[in-house]
Amino acid sequence: HNENLPRLFFVHSHVFNEERMGANRAGFILECLHDLDEALRSRNSRLVVITGDPVEIVPTLVKELDVSDVYFERETEAYARQRDEVVLAHLEKLERPPKIHTPSWPTLWDPERLLAVAGGKPPPTMQSFLGVVSRAGRVAEPVAAPSSLPPLHELATS
Repeated sequence: HNENLPRLFFVHSHVFNEERMGANRAGFILECLHDLDEALRSRNSRLVVITGDPVEIVPTLVKELDVSDVYFERETEAYARQRDEVVLAHLEKLERPPKIHTPSWPTLWDPERLLAVAGGKPPPTMQSFLGVVSRAGRVAEPVAAPSSLPPLHELATS
């Protein structure tokens, strides 16, 4: 469902702060967000950057905008996985819970698949990691970029 690309990015102080992120990484992320926004604008859309805690904001937006489907990228870091579990629990409690879609990982291979191929133990060295990925199969083909996107809901842009 390429037309349903996520168009929200959350800047949360737990991750985006001086203690956890250096100036170069922050600059790189901001540049990537700018590039993504330009790509979305070329398709009649835009990126909405929201400052705050997704645990509080996502369920509120879903309820207020009567969102039927939520798409998000699965994460590998412990904090992000825990955060996503809490968000999903809040969404399940809504009067009209949305359908949840997690179509991809932000990595070349599904980390859970690699762990299974490795026998449940993370590879301790680069050489053993290369052995695991050689047995994991081919990397999935990238999804083609959509030529256009549906417009954003008015409340999402205000």
